[in-house]
Amino acid sequence: MKLSDGSARGVGALVGVVAFIVTMNVYILSPIQHSFRTAWVPCVLAWVAYRVAWARLSVLKRCLGGCGARIYYRLESCPHCLTSLSSWNEAVQGPKAFHDELRAAKLTRKDRG
Repeated sequence: MKLSDGSARGVGALVGVVAFIVTMNVYILSPIQHSFRTAWVPCVLAWVAYRVAWARLSVLKRCLGGCGARIYYRLESCPHCLTSLSSWNEAVQGPKAFHDELRAAKLTRKDRG
């Protein structure tokens, strides 16, 4: 499910706030020596939860060509640097088999007619 960028940020912020509340309660109730050296951990975990939720839900993604522009996830090429994104998608999926490497039924001369 993909949401508009603003809605994805809102849902991500909500996820981040919930993650902050949960991690802060775990931090406070955990039997460790509390100090300023470890107090940043719940904040960073909440920020990471926000960024991951926003990135997964947004219809915008970063250009893989190197310019870093935020573009619609179904585009074939980046409008900023004109990089073809279909080649990047094929590289991520893995190598394709050639036609002669595909399995074919072994037919004898009698079966072919």
